[in-house]
Amino acid sequence: TVSPFAGGGDLITLIYLLALFRFFFALSGLDTGSPFAGVGASRELTLGILVEPMLILSLLVLALIAGSTHIEMISNTLAMGWNSPLTTVLALLACGFACFIEMGK
Repeated sequence: TVSPFAGGGDLITLIYLLALFRFFFALSGLDTGSPFAGVGASRELTLGILVEPMLILSLLVLALIAGSTHIEMISNTLAMGWNSPLTTVLALLACGFACFIEMGK
């Protein structure tokens, strides 16, 4: 049988959830009506526009190596052995850098 939540483990679903979080975070900042909140929301969305493509591309490189966008399949492929180690390391470094920027530190 097919699970109704089969997309929950999909990489594309995860990327859209991260973008949705950023959108609602900026929207809640605009809701206060303060001019400083508007500047903060604008900065947050600008940062998202700059960082999200790097995160998406680094995760899609891992998906291309694994041959699937399902997170479990990607994890199993990386656990069995790296097919192209240099590409995998560079993609993981880019993903880590994007996550570091996403945290706002």
